[in-house]
This record gives sequence, structure tokens and C-alpha cells, in this order.
Amino acid sequence: MEQPKGGKYNISLFIALLSLIVAIAALGHTFWQSWKHEKEELIIRVDSIVENAPIRLSSIDFGEEGQVVHLPFRMSVTNSGNRNLSLIEHRIFQLVGEGPIEENKRYYAGIDGGLFNLNGTKAKIPISISQGKNIAYITYVGVLVNKDVIETLEPYQDQALSRRAMSKILGRKGLDIYGNTIEYHEDSDGTFSYKVKDSATRIPVFVFQWKTGKGKKFVSLGGDYIFSGY
Repeated sequence: MEQPKGGKYNISLFIALLSLIVAIAALGHTFWQSWKHEKEELIIRVDSIVENAPIRLSSIDFGEEGQVVHLPFRMSVTNSGNRNLSLIEHRIFQLVGEGPIEENKRYYAGIDGGLFNLNGTKAKIPISISQGKNIAYITYVGVLVNKDVIETLEPYQDQALSRRAMSKILGRKGLDIYGNTIEYHEDSDGTFSYKVKDSATRIPVFVFQWKTGKGKKFVSLGGDYIFSGY
């Protein structure tokens, strides 16, 4: 039987189109796999135990809410993903409620006291961080403290008080930095310990947030009375 004219051409065209569709699908799958596996991941850990970084008294005063004192926190960021990251923004908030962090964070004047390298120089943003790399910084958090704390610390404002020295001075007055009443014990060799009483009402938690160049945000919580890297 005679083949219709152009039949072989139509079959060849169909095969060519089918091959093109398969090739496009394979390419799309390759791009999807690449995108799926190249995720931005950042681990943030915050620790209140900091050596050789002085506290700073501020003139920012919120009246009954308290006055701002800048406390140093050690913060490490690790690129745990499989692509290089560009960190373009660092922000600090106070956590003020339960539920989603984004809906329960508060910003106030003086809360962000600056980001510094471990040698004390000002850190420059944006920050490039390659795969698997870890970088540590000192970040100053402006905490709100009451008048009793300010009056106790003011005589030392011209001195470079470390967190440890500050805690000892306040501890002898039966206070912590937030104005909570504490149980303080100091040994003859100068070592000391303290415990916040159950009646404590000021246990602030802070939100440390980084934003990447692609707009993704990473957060970690930190404070004096929560575990490091919580």
C-alpha cells in the first residue's frame, strides 16, 4: 500500500520533537536538583561569657523602663550550607512574647550597640562567608536596667569593666545587671557565684538576626539566662 506523502517526514519530526522534550525535561531536572541541593544555611550561636570586652553605659534613658547599658555577647556564625553566603544585614531585637518570633520581637533605640571583630575593630558589612567557614564576633546588646543598677555602676564608668567585674560589683549589692535580687557568694580567692531568685521579673531574651543577599533570614536567641546557641 502506498504511504501517504510526507509520512516519513512527519514521523521524523515527531521523533525530533519528542527528543527535544526529553532533553528539556532532563535539563530542568538537573537545574531542579542543583537548586534543591544548593540551599543557604547558617548556624548562629550566642554566648554571654565574654572576656576582654568592656561593658558600656549609655545615655539613652526610657524612664521607668530603664536606661540602656551595652553588654558584649560573643556570636559565631557558621555557613553550614553548600554555597557561599553574603551576609548583608545584622539586627538585634528583644523577644517580648510567645509564638512566632517575627510577631513577638521588639526593637528600641540603643538595643544594637554595634558589631565588632574579636580584636576590637568595627566589623564591616556585608560579610562573605564561604562553605563550612566559621566566623566569630563581639556584638553589643543594649539592655534596659533600673536606677539601682545605674547608680551602682556610674562610679566605674571611666573604667573598662568586664562582664565579670561588673557582676562582682553588682553581686555585692545583691543585684544582677537587670536589677533582679540574687543570692551572691564570694570566696576568699575572689571567685564568686550567684543565683537569681525565683521572684526575678527581668529575664530578657534577645533575637539575633542575619539576612543574606538573597533575602533569607536566620535567627538565634540569646541571653544571660538561656543556653548558648538556643
